[in-house]
Amino acid sequence: MFSLFLFIFIIIINLDNFNIISLSNFLVLTLLLIMVIISYVDYQTMIIPDTLLLVMILVFTLGKIFNFTDFTQVFTLSSVVGSLIGFGTFYLIAFVSNGAMGGGDIKLVAVLGLWLGIIDIVIIMMLSFIIGSIISILLIISKIKGMKDAIPFGPFIVVAFFCVYFYKNEILSIYLSLI
Repeated sequence: MFSLFLFIFIIIINLDNFNIISLSNFLVLTLLLIMVIISYVDYQTMIIPDTLLLVMILVFTLGKIFNFTDFTQVFTLSSVVGSLIGFGTFYLIAFVSNGAMGGGDIKLVAVLGLWLGIIDIVIIMMLSFIIGSIISILLIISKIKGMKDAIPFGPFIVVAFFCVYFYKNEILSIYLSLI
């Protein structure tokens, strides 16, 4: 539910960036809506449906075919490597943690890497772990969840995605100022 509010808030702030009439913006809004749905479904069921991920890939492909700006990164070397980095990192976590990271999370970061490329997927992964850690600690401290309870990770990936998609330059500036 938090992702839905974040989505609406970001759209309201960025209305001047969207021309609702264009096909390119329709495809981007479709992807953003799918991300909100993924977050909600994962929060409710702890499952990220493969059909939603396949629809995302179909939308990327359409955007690439029509050569829209938001999709120039798709199917390039950076996007393939980004997809492999996302998949490999989360698969390794799932393997080492005995399945604590779900297959849907692994596929979601792979699909996002395919769309956004190396830099963005690395930032999304780092940010999702930071956000997930903070929220999880708060849930445990407030006794809403226990140490052994499963917490869906998809919503954290989605929130990190929105932050990076709309505020990547600001996030990079903050990060670079810290090092």
